[in-house]
Amino acid sequence: MEPAWYFSAEGDSEYFTVFADANNSSSKRRFTAKDGRFIDEAKGGAGTSLAEAFKSEIRAAQRLGPLQGRPNLQDAVRKGRLPGDVLGELQRLKRSIVGS
Repeated sequence: MEPAWYFSAEGDSEYFTVFADANNSSSKRRFTAKDGRFIDEAKGGAGTSLAEAFKSEIRAAQRLGPLQGRPNLQDAVRKGRLPGDVLGELQRLKRSIVGS
């Protein structure tokens, strides 16, 4: 399954979150919407789909969809932020779907 990106806000903070199903497990990685800084990661557990593991987070967020390219998320986590081109694309999607 292609990773799906979402936008969410909590108080004054805004986030881009990517949910993915791979290798019979699911995961969530969250980055700040302002500068793409890596915030946290969570695993859904073996045999758990992302729809089951992250139901409340998905419901509370706005789906942005897949990206044009497929960023290396492990690299983004290791470096502590999203690449500039990926962050720019997410910010454009947010503006077009969610608004400012």
